Amino acid sequence: MSFTDRMVNLVDEGFDAAVRIGALADSSLVARKLATVRAVTVASPEYLAARGVPRKPDDLRKHDAIVDINIANPDVWHFGSGKKRTAVKVTGRLRFANPYICVAAACAGFGIARSPAFAAAEHLRRGRVTALLGNFERDPATLHVVYPHARHLASKVRVFIDFLADRFAGEPEWHQGWS
Repeated sequence: MSFTDRMVNLVDEGFDAAVRIGALADSSLVARKLATVRAVTVASPEYLAARGVPRKPDDLRKHDAIVDINIANPDVWHFGSGKKRTAVKVTGRLRFANPYICVAAACAGFGIARSPAFAAAEHLRRGRVTALLGNFERDPATLHVVYPHARHLASKVRVFIDFLADRFAGEPEWHQGWS
């Protein structure tokens, strides 16, 4: 997972903190790791019954992708790790800037979506979507909260950061059971 080229500049734009997924660019910001985030590729059982189940990443070329445009180069989905990495160009008519909407479209049978596991967790638990290609997924990304250096951090920002750290302490529940 990665970001679009447009990231908020906290200092210049007056934000107190931001939550970011993926590798962080070198910066003057303080970064606190909150959790790891896995990507998951999902489709509804109805879609899979009608169109077939992809067995390897290249099979996605024959399917309707539901594309999350928040990702850098959203039409290329990356799988694997180390020397076993592969990139697949996907196509689809549906494009959203929200992983939850992408998963909702997958639940409705419109195609195959790829999102952070937390966006699909409830639908996976309820069987509305099925996880696909688990053996090919990439290594997890890291979720950070970032904030500017400050001699005295505002108490509201400290409370927010502590809340996030408590919320994401340990392995989040959405990481369990989907491989």
